[in-house]
Formats: sequence, structure tokens, C-alpha cells
Amino acid sequence: MSFRNGFEGVVAAVVIAASTHAGLIEPIFTNIANHPTARIPGEDGGEFLIIPDTFEMSPGGDRWIFGVIDRDSNSVMMAGIGNVGYVVAREGQMVSNDPTETFRFFNWGVGINDDGVHGFAAKLNGHPSGSDRAVIRSADGVNTIEFIEGDLALGLGDPDDVAGDEIFGDELSSVGILNDGRITFRAGLIGNVGSDFGTALYRDSEVLVQTGISAGVPTPFYGIRHGSITSDRDGNWLATVVMASGKWNVTVNGEIPVPLGSQLDGFDSPVVRVWWGWMGPGGHWFMRGQNADEDEWMLGRDRLIARTGDPVVAGANERWAAVNGRTFSVARANSAGDFVLGGTTDAGRAIVVVNNDAIAIRGGDPVDLDRDGHADDDAFLDKPISDNVFLGRDDYVYMLGVLRNNNGDRIGSGFLRVKIDIPRPGDMNCDGVVTVSDINPFVMALTDPQGYADAFPDCDILNGDCSDDGQVTVSDVNCFVALVTGA
Repeated sequence: MSFRNGFEGVVAAVVIAASTHAGLIEPIFTNIANHPTARIPGEDGGEFLIIPDTFEMSPGGDRWIFGVIDRDSNSVMMAGIGNVGYVVAREGQMVSNDPTETFRFFNWGVGINDDGVHGFAAKLNGHPSGSDRAVIRSADGVNTIEFIEGDLALGLGDPDDVAGDEIFGDELSSVGILNDGRITFRAGLIGNVGSDFGTALYRDSEVLVQTGISAGVPTPFYGIRHGSITSDRDGNWLATVVMASGKWNVTVNGEIPVPLGSQLDGFDSPVVRVWWGWMGPGGHWFMRGQNADEDEWMLGRDRLIARTGDPVVAGANERWAAVNGRTFSVARANSAGDFVLGGTTDAGRAIVVVNNDAIAIRGGDPVDLDRDGHADDDAFLDKPISDNVFLGRDDYVYMLGVLRNNNGDRIGSGFLRVKIDIPRPGDMNCDGVVTVSDINPFVMALTDPQGYADAFPDCDILNGDCSDDGQVTVSDVNCFVALVTGA
């Protein structure tokens, strides 16, 4: 199945009845006791007990990070590339070189950038109460405390008193890290300031937004949801906030793209809820909301991606439908502009669609638990967990999912991935862009198809089929040159 870049043009007319990924769903980690996939890398005998309900990927979509609990009830921070993971930090480990200063547990929200620098929040041992919450940068095995409870919280306003004496409080969370090394985080329960003004989003020491303060934003916000802050590699940011009405909405760089009470084009009733959003590469954002007639929708930037009642792909009989009061769960894009959309259908199952073209994952798909390439392990994906689905730059869909057997019994949960096919015409070396570096691989594909397959085993030779006739021939040369030159 050919997927198209979903940020360009209209939805293709494709009718899909089943999942169309190229391979079986494979586990990276699970919490199935005594199973090889439950073993924590580099730890003899250590196993996962609780797979988390949230994880993050780097802006480029190559790296991932999340926190877990092992079978000794210790917190462990994991990261990795592809299906290879490693331990970043764990409970009881020294933070730096002071043996009395160790990690106690990790807080809401983690981040990783394209260089593999990690950012997370933690509670520390070896610090007195009132100075034991910290924002940590971790790179090349070295942990650095960037911000800590009790430090001065710079740049804040204080309408009730003199500004300048505010200090970080007991809530430091929702940490992200940009490619330039700057750290974003949420600071709550800030001291020496009124509670209405005691939560802020920071980018390093720069205040992006502070509750109750209108500086830098069109209207004051009165709350910022834990774990809702996401940024792209350039520093554009998004967060879920509480408005003066007491209702949630989503802000992008301090603006409110979809005000409550507004009416989106093509809908018959006003917006009454906007309660989830995500900022991805290149400023691509998504947000989910609902209208007064309970019509739920997912927007991508300022364009409608899908709404309740739409066919899941153009021309299909199966339609997006609410299950337990919610239709859509997630939408995220990779750095190539391809995106995943997750939700439930009138068939009563959870699905993930790629680029609005085809179903990539469906609840009930088999999981290759022993990774031998065969669907014979009596393991199936019951459903992805909430909004935890990402499309990596490697064209794998990564997700946290619940696993069951053929009898419908839950057998565990896992961090999973599945390879999908997203041909990109002209991208012959599969680096995600079409440049002069694709010329030699194109010539090889044209003159020596087997040599091309050997040299680029993870690439689809039909990326060279620029004329879309199902083969790579000399008839593709002119259109390939046009792709390379941008003509």
C-alpha cells in the first residue's frame, strides 16, 4: 500500500478493510513476566513491572524516552533508538559525583533531542525538604541539575507584591529539550507569589507564559496541565491551559487558535471543548476538540484532519465513531510531514491511520512476541494506550499498547513498533529528502536493481517510479530530475 504525505493535497481514494503495514507488530519491551522482552537492558535479572502510559520521541523522530517501574518497584528512565534501548538513570543512582545525592523517583514529562541529550524531572535523595525537586539534563552519562526547588524563579510577574523574590516550588515537571540544548519545563507551586500567579512555563530561564499574567499572551491563563507541553526543534511550543471561564483550551506560542464559542468551517455548531494538543516538527500542531452537537474533530494546524462520522479513509464504509464518549485519541507527525491519526470506529475497534490514506494498525493485529517473523505467539494488540502513538523518521509506528491472547485475556502491555511503507518519490537513499545525493542510487536502481536492493535494503526501489507506472525505467528520468531540481 502506498501512503502519501498527508500535509499536501487532498485525501486519496483508497478503500482498506484490514491493516496495511508491511510487517508484524514487534515488541521492543513488555512487562510479561520471565519473557525475554521484559528484561531491562544492562541489568542482570532486572525486569519491567509497569510499562508507562506516556513516552516521547525526539524532534527528528529517531530517538525515544520514557520512565518505567521494575519488579523491585524502582523507577528507571529508559531511552533508545529503534528497537535498542538503554538505561539513562535509575532510582538510587548518583546524580553526579556526590554519593549522598541520588535519584529517588522521576516526575511527569520527559524529553530527548536529536543528539540524544535527555531532559527529565526528578525528586532527589540527599537534599533537605524544600530543595529536592530538580530538572535534570543528562548527556553522555553525565547528569546535571539545571533547576532545583528553592532556586530563584526569574522573570515572573507578581501583581500582589514586589517581583524578583519568587522561588521554584515542589512542582517541576513536563521537561523537554530542544536541539539547541535549551530546556523547557513546567514550574508549579512557585513560592513568594500568589497562587493565581504560581505556575509558569519556562524555556531555560525565559518565561513563556505565567498563569494570571497577560504579558506576552492575548489573555491570561489560569492553569497549565501537567504533561501537556510540547515543542518543535525550533522552539515553537504548545500547551493545554485553563481559560478564565474555567474550561480547558490549547495554546500555541501563547495564542488560542480555536477559541471556545467559535465555529469551524463546515460545522453546524460552535466549539465547546478543546482538550488535547501536540506540537511536532516544523511547527506542525494537532488539536482535538468537540462542538456543541458532540461532533468531535481533529485539526492539523488550521486544517481539518477528520471528524466523527467521516470514513476512516476515503470511500470506506467504516467510519470514525465515539466509543466511551471519545472518537480520536492521537495525531502526530514526523519530520517528513507524514502523520498518524488514532481513534475508534463504528466497528468498535481502535485503529491508527497513516496520512488519511490507509489503516496501519488495528486492534486485534497479531504481535510477533518472539520476533521470529511469524504470527504464531498467541499475542495480539488489544489497543494502543491513549495518545501514545508516534510515527518515527524510520517509518516505524511506535506505540504503547495493551496485549491480549486469542481468548481475550490480557497478558501484559508493551512498547511496540511496526514498519509501514511510505514511498517518497525520488528519495532513493531513504534519508527523507530528495537531493543530488539520490542521483547515484537512482542510476543504480535503473541499471542494477539487485545491486540497489543490496546497497539499500531498507529502501523501496519504487521510490524511483516517478511516473507512477509500477516500474523504474528510463521513462522516470525526466520526472526524477524534476524532483531533484525542484522544477
